[in-house]
Amino acid sequence: MKEIPESLVVDMLDYHTVGIVVSFFDQRQGPIPIIVEPAILKDNYGKLVELSDLSFSTCRFIEGFDSEVYASFDLTLSPSVHINSISFGFALDRPEARGGAENITLNTLIQPNVFPLVNQFIDFLLESVHEIHVLMDKSPSSQEKILEKILKFRKTISYLVLSYQRIYGTTELQYGEEADFM
Repeated sequence: MKEIPESLVVDMLDYHTVGIVVSFFDQRQGPIPIIVEPAILKDNYGKLVELSDLSFSTCRFIEGFDSEVYASFDLTLSPSVHINSISFGFALDRPEARGGAENITLNTLIQPNVFPLVNQFIDFLLESVHEIHVLMDKSPSSQEKILEKILKFRKTISYLVLSYQRIYGTTELQYGEEADFM
């Protein structure tokens, strides 16, 4: 991944991911998108709420503050446009909140053509999600740093896809001995 130029990653971001949406579960209002990258996704707020609702339904509420769970599902953006989401759920330790926790999902909107590949690297991606989780838990006022980590996470997915493509000449999954990627 270190051999891939960042300029190429930035150019290819939209070809791998539509974006990332972080959602909070409000006890009164339900799921609320709180961080959206890129910001243009806010133009379709109804779809963001639908995404948030689906992510909490699939990830459920997390018990404990040290781990993350993930789930994936399809989201219909329009009758002819479907996208895949890999969602990571986690809880923030908030004694003042109902139940002592705030539940969060980090939703990664993956282009369908690279979804099978990206989905194979969940364990690798969980490391970055855990860093975001810890930062949100310990330093919730560090919005700029949180957004930086989220953008870095989005770029990581493109680095992963581009590296795989460079090694195997395709984004199709390779099975067997020749698939020693990492």
